[in-house]
Amino acid sequence: MRIEKQFKFVVIVLLILPAANAIRVTSYMDAGELQYNKSYSYSIYVENDENTAKSITMKITPRAVYLLPYMKITPTTFLLGNHSARNVLVELSIPNSMPGEHQLTIMPEISEAGGGVTIVSTFATTIRFSLPGDVVKSLAVEDLSVAINKDTTTLTIKAKNSGNVRVSAFPSIEIWRQNSFLT
Repeated sequence: MRIEKQFKFVVIVLLILPAANAIRVTSYMDAGELQYNKSYSYSIYVENDENTAKSITMKITPRAVYLLPYMKITPTTFLLGNHSARNVLVELSIPNSMPGEHQLTIMPEISEAGGGVTIVSTFATTIRFSLPGDVVKSLAVEDLSVAINKDTTTLTIKAKNSGNVRVSAFPSIEIWRQNSFLT
């Protein structure tokens, strides 16, 4: 009597592919303290290391949208040939009082020349600067409500920035039951 055993082999092939895009940009600029009502210009170096041309659109990140009225990017959209580079001009002028630290982060949105998939780059340029003046960090709770249902409890907090600089809120909740901390 002959016993045969069959074995199944699973072969896992791990492919390590190069990055989806090889677009590089100037990463960080510390502009120091700027003055109000004065224009400043910064140059961002954008380089394409790939064998195909890329269509580039320079966009600011959502956290920097408040700076949009005070800035200009030239050009905003352009074609970057294979293995080529160019400078993009960023102009910044703050006409009113916005004291404190600011970060203008600009990312290239990349697509194949002539259409194709759009990739929002993980590479970005950050221009960090400060503006003179008294900094007032203040966050005021305008409304607080609690809705208790059979299986859920909803806590709603409405807050307003009552200072003159950007602030972030990181709320935390402690839940107690009969003098015992639950979470």
